[in-house]
Amino acid sequence: MLTSLFTRISPLSIASRVSNSVFISVFPGPRSFATKGKTKKAVLKRFKVMSGGRLKAWKEGARHNTGYKSRKRKNGLAKSTGITEGKIEKNIKKMLGLK
Repeated sequence: MLTSLFTRISPLSIASRVSNSVFISVFPGPRSFATKGKTKKAVLKRFKVMSGGRLKAWKEGARHNTGYKSRKRKNGLAKSTGITEGKIEKNIKKMLGLK
């Protein structure tokens, strides 16, 4: 009997009893305002947007363990490359906060 007196009422059970518009005004939270789109910092460090809107990326594998790689291979790794697939480019731009 004592346990029924001390049962905890959660805000969600209260919110289910009131209308949705009251829920937003009484319980401010993620539903009451739009979230802000943040730039993914890891993507920002790895890609650059060129003047035409295309993406520029640097090749991987040139940071360490270069002692056994040939000069031709290391020179090729030093060059940058463009992102050519449309779906990947769209996702990267979305993570950069462009679209």
